[in-house]
Amino acid sequence: GGFYTCDHAESNGIMNERQAILIRGVNMLGLWSLSFNGKTTSEISVYSSSETILEALTALDTIGTLSITSNLTAATSGSGLSGIDLFVEFARTTGTYPSHYGKQPLIE
Repeated sequence: GGFYTCDHAESNGIMNERQAILIRGVNMLGLWSLSFNGKTTSEISVYSSSETILEALTALDTIGTLSITSNLTAATSGSGLSGIDLFVEFARTTGTYPSHYGKQPLIE
């Protein structure tokens, strides 16, 4: 698995932080969690939807407005998954905490 980060330019030239979390394994089953800025989510099923993962992350008081897309890859033999790809974009917000301006710590 791994993590990487990139910036996404919007029409006004201000960047939103984007991160991809790519998890690979063989017949992955069970529960996992994510951490951001010293806080950890509740356990998340490997089969969770983007909406469920978004709810778990935004429940953390260290994270603000996000958008998430995900892709689950079924194992080629046996049960479980061989891959989980999450793509997270931090939305800049005003009047809320945290506002997510500039570079963000990695979601791990």
